[in-house]
Amino acid sequence: MKSINQFYNKKKEELQSKLQKQDEKRFHSNKIQKLTIKSNFKVESYLPKNSALKPPLG
Repeated sequence: MKSINQFYNKKKEELQSKLQKQDEKRFHSNKIQKLTIKSNFKVESYLPKNSALKPPLG
């Protein structure tokens, strides 16, 4: 899950940087919105699969 968030934050920062170079007043774009939705789906699908109670090792 940490890697999902790291990837999301890195890509979002890149897109926001490009966006602000083009127009200083804009902070959001369709690409950022799509990236956010995709990241949310990944997290939502990850949690139920990995949060079930598992027997202790050993």
